Amino acid sequence: MLVDLNLLTYFRRATRLVLGAAVVFLVLMMPKAISYLIRVFGDPEGNVGTINDTHTIIDNVAYWLQYLNHSVNFFVYVLVYKKFRISQVKCK
Repeated sequence: MLVDLNLLTYFRRATRLVLGAAVVFLVLMMPKAISYLIRVFGDPEGNVGTINDTHTIIDNVAYWLQYLNHSVNFFVYVLVYKKFRISQVKCK
């Protein structure tokens, strides 16, 4: 069976785009999820529901990483997907 090389190239690029966006999402959202789980279930010392300065700092950093994820997604699309770059240039 012959496979169209253009179609194969398109699927490879789409796969790279999805994997890139998923990795960025996981890396930047994981600290917030861990911070939330620590807050709900307690820290390793067994302090459930208590908040100290360390938790506050970690929570704030995780919060900013979460919002950084939303802004980084645009750049992931621009760097990985050529068709997206071309469509953005044509919009100008």
